Amino acid sequence: MEYKIKSSIMKEPIRKNCCYYNEGEYKEVAFVFSAPGRLELYNGDNKPVVGDTGANLEELIKLLESPKNKLFPESPNISQENKLRINRYKYRITNAYPKPLYRDRDNKSEASNKDIEARGNIKRLYNELKDINQYVILFGNKAGLIEEKLSINAKFIRIRRHLGPQGLNSIKNNELPEGSETNSKKRLKIVRDDIIEQINKSITI
Repeated sequence: MEYKIKSSIMKEPIRKNCCYYNEGEYKEVAFVFSAPGRLELYNGDNKPVVGDTGANLEELIKLLESPKNKLFPESPNISQENKLRINRYKYRITNAYPKPLYRDRDNKSEASNKDIEARGNIKRLYNELKDINQYVILFGNKAGLIEEKLSINAKFIRIRRHLGPQGLNSIKNNELPEGSETNSKKRLKIVRDDIIEQINKSITI
């Protein structure tokens, strides 16, 4: 299945969901990933960030949620016992590069720096993120490329690791706190703490 990017995507704001973009209802925070992959292309739901990466983002949001946190408010009228709730699509989600890439077909899962930094791609990202008013969280080095290229009102938070299994597993065991939780959740707590630390630093600057 060939995924073609229409030229209009590079010029106009995206206002519908697709495999690389979710508009969401919150304007305080957006998440930016590297590029959609095979799962996003074929899942049939026209949603970005699915599979393990989606599950990890879901868990990370739960770790960040608080009744008093305006950036990551808890969903109203949903009990904490409801493990099937999906909160990530309340938020704006996009990708540094919109075309799905996966190794079996493309021999790569991420775009080149040149493609990400291309003028049309940066214009697309500007249109998708210009109305976010607090923070844009960039996951992985490829997403981090857009920080110097994009001038918007929101502040950037750069998380060096991607939220996929390989990225999370790069947090080594000797970095993990002691406890009975799974290593995956411990790693996500380290990511959460990094986000909170960067938010707090941005407030004091």
